[in-house]
Amino acid sequence: MPPKNSSSPLLRDTLPSSTIIPPSALLRRFLTRLPKSVLIDLVLIWLDHPLCPIPEPDEDLYMQDAETLDDKKAIYAEYRDENAASKSVVIDKILMNDWV
Repeated sequence: MPPKNSSSPLLRDTLPSSTIIPPSALLRRFLTRLPKSVLIDLVLIWLDHPLCPIPEPDEDLYMQDAETLDDKKAIYAEYRDENAASKSVVIDKILMNDWV
């Protein structure tokens, strides 16, 4: 029988938009299960989503990642080609550069 308190945060199907999921071996394993084309489609959706803003590089501040939003979209669009990058490279870019 299901618990009576269905509004419990542990029983919700989605996480709040403020939840940060750090890169981990488990997250890498989940992403590895997806085909490369699906990963790229998800990233392109994520880049356009208003809850996931990507800050534009600021010339006054030192930023480790100087890619603009359009640069990121172009890179992932290039990754769609079978020989452009392996799925491992796409996952590394997601976890180490774009989700930081």
